[in-house]
Amino acid sequence: MILILFCIVLFASFCVLMKMRSPKGRGESGERQVSRSSYVSFGSSSRFLRNIYLPYGNGKTAEIDEIVISHSGIYVIEVKNYSGWIFGNARDRYWTQTLLGRNGCEKNTFYNPIMQNEGHIRCIRRVLGNCSIPIFSVIVFSDNCTFKSLTYDREKVAVIHRSNLRSYVMKCERLYSNCIEPTQIEYYYRLLSNASLKGNTVRKDHIRNIKSRYRNR
Repeated sequence: MILILFCIVLFASFCVLMKMRSPKGRGESGERQVSRSSYVSFGSSSRFLRNIYLPYGNGKTAEIDEIVISHSGIYVIEVKNYSGWIFGNARDRYWTQTLLGRNGCEKNTFYNPIMQNEGHIRCIRRVLGNCSIPIFSVIVFSDNCTFKSLTYDREKVAVIHRSNLRSYVMKCERLYSNCIEPTQIEYYYRLLSNASLKGNTVRKDHIRNIKSRYRNR
C-alpha cells in the first residue's frame, strides 16, 4: 500500500514538473510573478484585471495579461517569461530569442510585444471611449533574459525586467500624480470588466486564431 501511494505521489510530482517546464507553464508562472510584483508596486488603491479577453474586431479577441488602473493612469502589461538573449526593433514584426547551449545557439522568434500591446491598447480605448487619461504600454520580461539589441521609442513604451517594475511605476507616479480620481478608477474598472469576454469557448477561439496567424507567416 505504501509503495502504491509512493508511486502515485511520484507520478503526480512528475506531471506538475512537466507542466511547469512546458511553454504554457512557464508563461503562467511568469504572469503570476509579475502579478505579485505589480500588486506590491501599485498598492491596494489600484484595481487589477488579469488574463482578460476584449473584442478586437473581425471576430477576433485580444488576450491581455494584466491591466492596472491606478491614480497615475492605466497600465497595460504584457508578460514575456523568456530567458536568453533578446533582439528586436519596434518596427520588426517578430523579435528573436537566442539560447546558448553546449551544442551552439538556438533561435526562436516571437511576435513583437510592442505591436501586440498596441493592439491591446486600441481595444481598451475602444471600450473606454473618448478619455484623455494616460495609458502606459509596459512589456515585462523575466530577469533571466538579457536585452542585447532593442530599438524602440522609450517615451511611448517601456520594455523592462520584472525587477525594475517597481522603479518604473514610481517614476510614472511622480510624473502623473492623481490623474484619476478614486471614483474614476472604479468606473474604468467596471467598464473594462463588463466588456471582457468570458468562457472556455473564448479562450479556445483565441488560441485557434493565434495558431492560424503563425501558420500564415
